[in-house]
Amino acid sequence: MLDRHYWRAFYNDERDAFVVEQAGWVDNEPQIEYRFSYFSEDEDEEIARLGGLDKWWLHEDGLLEGEFFAFGKYPSQAAFDADIERILQDAEELAQDNNLDFFLAVVDIVKERAFETELEDDTLFEFEGLFEFGSEDAYSLHPYESHRLHDHVERTKDECWRLHVARVVDTQQKPLGWSLCVVLYPNLLSQATANEIDGTEVAHILELNHFRTYGEAVIAINGTLQFMTNGGRVEEPEYAFIDDSDIFELMSVQSSIEEVIAPDWDILKGTSLRAFLAGKQPLVRALERWHPRQEDSVAQVAEAMELPLHIADQLYAQLLESMKISEPMDEDSPWREFNDAE
Repeated sequence: MLDRHYWRAFYNDERDAFVVEQAGWVDNEPQIEYRFSYFSEDEDEEIARLGGLDKWWLHEDGLLEGEFFAFGKYPSQAAFDADIERILQDAEELAQDNNLDFFLAVVDIVKERAFETELEDDTLFEFEGLFEFGSEDAYSLHPYESHRLHDHVERTKDECWRLHVARVVDTQQKPLGWSLCVVLYPNLLSQATANEIDGTEVAHILELNHFRTYGEAVIAINGTLQFMTNGGRVEEPEYAFIDDSDIFELMSVQSSIEEVIAPDWDILKGTSLRAFLAGKQPLVRALERWHPRQEDSVAQVAEAMELPLHIADQLYAQLLESMKISEPMDEDSPWREFNDAE
């Protein structure tokens, strides 16, 4: 299931409101919904003639609670309704032009209205979303542009890929380190089963990043997966028409460091492919194409927390242990004989 900050709102005709379907329903009532509201001149003086956007949500005990965001003053209900029509029309155009989630486009325009009518100042634009309280969804308040949603996604190809950590040696077969690679199966679709992947005879390999240690490379898998499946890859509207393989090319060390416009994919077949995936066949790279990361991400975290350097080593060891990762030993390591004796 998608993270809450990707939960969208879609217009529901029966309720005349935008409902967050992924939040679920209770007794035929949506857990989260948004609707436009207007307070007539008969209301309390502080809210009289205010028009705004309401967020309503249900608590676990069934209690209904709301948050109101005022974005304008209107002389009548009719004037407010007419402006809502304009907002929806402008939002539709904005969503199409920017491939933006429709209700997120509505929120953008509502924020502009509030600023133009001096109900809010320009600090409103320092944040993404709008609502501070209630159940989290795509329109909750958070740092600016951290969770922009596509209106729709169009890919030219349905691609099957997996991430893999490979050993890297130089042209003299001396160990250099480890590479985080993407393995693309050109003859399979994204929903391919494990058996189908195991039985394929060809794959394309692209290096995404180089690391000095195996553990760092394995740890990087999670961050890359998060980016591709639940992060910037799905958040940014400009990525909506780009195939996954093209995104990986943009991430590749060849593109980022060597500034190669179209990085090369290695093509492996049959026994060579199976040996590579089994860790028995390393990647061979000339020294000028070896680009290990200089920074240690765990050490950076320790430094930011003002912890001693040896604590970073402990954090790294604990992280590997929690992920059940063991650093492979080189064939000439003196510790190999000791471990084998045990």
